[in-house]
Amino acid sequence: MEKAEFVKLAPLYYAMAIANVLRNAHDALPDYKIRGDYPDQYDSTPEPSSLLDRPLLWDKGVEWLLRRDLIAIRHDPFGPPIFNKSENFMAVWDGLCSDTTTPFYNFATSGFSGNWLIPALHSVENHYVHLKITEEDFDNPDREWEPIRIDVEEPEARKAIEELKRVIDDVRADNGYSATYPHERDYVLDGLSSAVEKFETRAVSAGYVRVALDRLSILGRRFAGSAKEALFTGAKAALIEFAKKHFGQILNYLWQTLF
Repeated sequence: MEKAEFVKLAPLYYAMAIANVLRNAHDALPDYKIRGDYPDQYDSTPEPSSLLDRPLLWDKGVEWLLRRDLIAIRHDPFGPPIFNKSENFMAVWDGLCSDTTTPFYNFATSGFSGNWLIPALHSVENHYVHLKITEEDFDNPDREWEPIRIDVEEPEARKAIEELKRVIDDVRADNGYSATYPHERDYVLDGLSSAVEKFETRAVSAGYVRVALDRLSILGRRFAGSAKEALFTGAKAALIEFAKKHFGQILNYLWQTLF
C-alpha cells in the first residue's frame, strides 16, 4: 500500500470504530472511554494501549464523522471531550453500511463483528508504522487558507471586528508591554491586525481566524488575572462564535487548544 492510499483510507477505520462504540452506547462518552473499547491485546503492560491511539488518525477520523453529521462533541475547560450521536446518526450510519465503496459495508457484512474490526485496526496500526506515516503526509495546506466571502455587517463578523480593534488599541497603548516584551507585542499586533484587514476586505480564511485566536491566547496568558483579561476573553469569544458559524464543528474540534 502506498502512503497516499493509506492517508485516504485509514481515517475511515478510526471513524468507523468511534461511530460503532457510540452506536451501541446509551449515553454520551468521553474520548478515552471510546479508545478503551479497543485495547491492544498484544500489549502486555498493566494498562494496555488502544488501537485508536494515533492522534493523527483519531483527529482525521473525528473530522470525517463531523463532516457527515454523525457525531456531536462537547468540550470542557478541564474535562475530556464528550462524544455523542447526532440526531441523524442511524440514518447516516445505515447509508454508509449500504455503500459498497466504504469499509462500513464490509463491517456490516461481517455482522458488525469485532472479529473483523479488531484485525482491521491492527492492520491500520501496522501499516502506519511500516509506512512511517508523519503529520506531513496528511497536510492539506490549502484548505485552511481558502478565503470565504462574508458580510461584515452580520452580527458575528461585526462583533469580531469590533472586539479585535479594541484589543489592538489596548495593546498599542500599553507602554509597559511595549517596553518589557517588545517583540512579543509586535508579533501579537501583526497577527491581530492582519486578521482585521482580511475581515474588512470581506474575505477571510480559517487560517487568519486561527492566527488571531493564537495571538489572543498569548495575551491571555501574559495578562492572566489582570483587569485586561476580560478584554482578551471577550475578543476570543467573538472569534469563536464567528468560527462556529462559518467553519463549523470541524475546525472547532481541531482548534480546541486555542479555545
